[in-house]
Amino acid sequence: MSTVVHGTGMSDLGAVKAAHPLEGGALNRGSTCGVVSGGCLAIALANEDNLTSGDGECGAEVYRQLKEYTRWFEGRFGSTLCRERTDTSLTTIGGIANYLFSGKAFTRCIKHAGPVAERLVSELGAPYRPSNQGSASSSAGYCAGPVLRKIRELTGVGDDLLETISVALDGGVGLAGGLCGALAGALMATGVVWGIDPGDVGFHGALGSLLVGEFNTMHRLDRPELWSVAGRVIESFGQKFQSLECLDIARPFDSEQDLADFVERSTTCSAIIDWCADTTSDLIMKNT
Repeated sequence: MSTVVHGTGMSDLGAVKAAHPLEGGALNRGSTCGVVSGGCLAIALANEDNLTSGDGECGAEVYRQLKEYTRWFEGRFGSTLCRERTDTSLTTIGGIANYLFSGKAFTRCIKHAGPVAERLVSELGAPYRPSNQGSASSSAGYCAGPVLRKIRELTGVGDDLLETISVALDGGVGLAGGLCGALAGALMATGVVWGIDPGDVGFHGALGSLLVGEFNTMHRLDRPELWSVAGRVIESFGQKFQSLECLDIARPFDSEQDLADFVERSTTCSAIIDWCADTTSDLIMKNT
C-alpha cells in the first residue's frame, strides 16, 4: 500500500494503525484472523474510488471481491478464524508460549501472508467485472460504517476514509460470518486513538506493545491504552451478545444485497450498532 495522504486526512498507513486491534482475532480473542481482516481492508482501500463513486454496481462489485477472498482463504487454509487456525488460545501465557515456540507463528501466520499477498495482487489487478447484483448504497456500509460515523459524531475520532473502507468488515468481515462488523468498526476507532503501526515502531516496539497489552489484559488493569480500553469493549460485547461472531449472532452472507436485506429487518443488528457506538464513544471520551 502507498503512503499517500488522502484528502480526508488519513493515509492508508493510518488505516494500518486503526486496524491494530483486529490482530489475533480481535486483540488475541481468536475471532477473524488478522490476515483475513487486513486482506479485506486492502481490497476496500484499493477500491476507495469505486466505493465513493455513488455507483451501486461498483459497490456491489467490492462486496463480491470481499466474499470471494474470504471464501478463497477458508478453502486454502481451512478457516478464517484465528483460534481454529492456530489451535490455541492467545489470551493466556501458556497459549502465547505455545503459539510462539511451537512454530505456529511462522507456519500458520507469517508463512501464509505470502500467498495472501499474491492472491490480492492478482485479484485487484484484474479487470472490473460488473456483479449484476444491484446495490443498496454500499458506500455507507451496513455494520462498521454506521458505528464509525456515530463515534466520529460523538467524539471527533475518525474520518471519511476509515468509514469508507470499513465495508470490508461488514457481515462478519468480508461477509464470512466472523468477527461482528459493528464490533470490528468500534475496535478500529480505538485503534485510531491508541493503535500502532509496526512500520513506525519496529519489531521491538510492536512486541513491547503486545506484552504491555497482554499484561494489562491478564491483570484487568484499567489504563488509557489500547488493550485495556478495547479489551473492555470486547469483553462487554461478548457478555451482552453471547458471542463475538456474526455467525452466532446472525449468519454468513452471500452478497451485499443479502446482507442489506437482513440488516434492514434485524432489530438485533440495529441494537448492536447503537451499543457499539455508544459504549466505545463513552470509553474514548473517558480515557482521552
